[in-house]
Amino acid sequence: MRTTITKAKTSLIAIIILVFSFQTTSFAQSYWQLGGNPDAIPPSLGLLSTSNFFGSTQTADLQFGTGGTTYMFMGGTGYTYPGFIGIGNGFTTPAHLFDVNGGDINVNTTTNGYMLGGQMFLWHNGNANNVFLGINTGSTGNKNTFVGSAAGQYNGTNGLNTYLGWEAGNNAFGASNTYLGGDAGSGSTGQSNTFTGNYASQ
Repeated sequence: MRTTITKAKTSLIAIIILVFSFQTTSFAQSYWQLGGNPDAIPPSLGLLSTSNFFGSTQTADLQFGTGGTTYMFMGGTGYTYPGFIGIGNGFTTPAHLFDVNGGDINVNTTTNGYMLGGQMFLWHNGNANNVFLGINTGSTGNKNTFVGSAAGQYNGTNGLNTYLGWEAGNNAFGASNTYLGGDAGSGSTGQSNTFTGNYASQ
């Protein structure tokens, strides 16, 4: 009789341990773990999972904050831009898909900048004295201001140039030049020149 009771207790303990282990494992896979979640073992909440995500299944907004104040806001449905991201305090109605309120945006790598359609659009190529605005715009020179698609492209190490217009000063060599107009000064050489008008100097 004692042997039967002992075996029954052992079986009961084994069942309890098994059930507890199953519940613990299931629970561990049903929430976002602070130490990270694996991606390859469903139904874990890995970032690469196609069926799980960090967020809400409702249409409500998703907010992140500290000290009782929201500083990052992801809008739900009902907005002009569903899924918009707002950084900073005070967002109610977004004006764009990405908004920053009460602060600046800093690109902390000198050779990087802002891209448009996967191409560099606003940057200075590692020299804060330069301003390059436009696709394929810019050079390795100093104190240059190039505005326009491909303006100042292949300008080399020349400096103190101001080019404004599509391909203005493209493949041009020289310093202290001012070229205003589409393709103005393109391929030209020399210093202290001023060309105004489309295709000026050609």
